[in-house]
Amino acid sequence: MLWKGQHPDVENFYNSKHQKAGVECHQCHMPKMKDAKTGKTYTSHWQTSPKNYIKQTCLTCHKDWSEKQALYVMDSLNARYQGKVR
Repeated sequence: MLWKGQHPDVENFYNSKHQKAGVECHQCHMPKMKDAKTGKTYTSHWQTSPKNYIKQTCLTCHKDWSEKQALYVMDSLNARYQGKVR
């Protein structure tokens, strides 16, 4: 059974550093959030780009990065993909 990714650059994940480290899709696309009222932590079920929640996604593992660096890396990967499409 094949899994169909909902974004065109999903093949960048396979055999990548993230896959080899055991990172799963939900860790970047469904981040852990904290409820403002109760303070409880829950998993967001709004599947979204990690760009929308950099602190809760990228910076939990890449602690030496700034938000600007994380955005740069994501934009670079997107540019690489767009170059391949062209």
